[in-house]
Amino acid sequence: MRNNLTVLITICLLCSCGTAPWFINKKEFQTYKEDIYTFSNIPIRTNGYYLQVGDLHPRVSYRDAIIFFENGYTTSFWLLERNFKSEIITKITCRKDTLWTDLDWWKVQYDSLIIEHYGENGIDIVTSNYFERGKILNDTLIELKFDDSPYPPVKFRFIETDSLPIVKNKGRYLKKDWYNNKLNENRKTTANK
Repeated sequence: MRNNLTVLITICLLCSCGTAPWFINKKEFQTYKEDIYTFSNIPIRTNGYYLQVGDLHPRVSYRDAIIFFENGYTTSFWLLERNFKSEIITKITCRKDTLWTDLDWWKVQYDSLIIEHYGENGIDIVTSNYFERGKILNDTLIELKFDDSPYPPVKFRFIETDSLPIVKNKGRYLKKDWYNNKLNENRKTTANK
């Protein structure tokens, strides 16, 4: 009987690989509970996107672009360097379809910018989070670095545009009581955008 149970559990685990995480590790996530701005009068611009500037690492073939939404959510895009201008057009400024994605959370504390990424991978059993932290250098320039990165911070320059993609949040956390009950009031306005 014990061997049958072990075999059954093993089969269930193998069959479920690639079907999405079973559990959302709610204790990991913190930023959604916090105010978007804390002890800060330095705004993040939301009427365009921030584009990675500077030289790329020799093994990297893309630049990051980040869109910040007023309600404390954010999303990012990888833009291939070899097709850079067309990538901006097709992925950001002229995208005609709605982009459904798991949005991350951002906040500003003093002059520090913090992005908490929501990690959901089809192979993992539990969701995870990871952080980018940095500074707001001025009204058009920010720098960010992943917590575990050995590389220097990456700079991003703001590019204003009136043509941003329609982004809808499909994060599974939106349907959870633990999320909605502790969601900061400033983040509740248009939480699904």
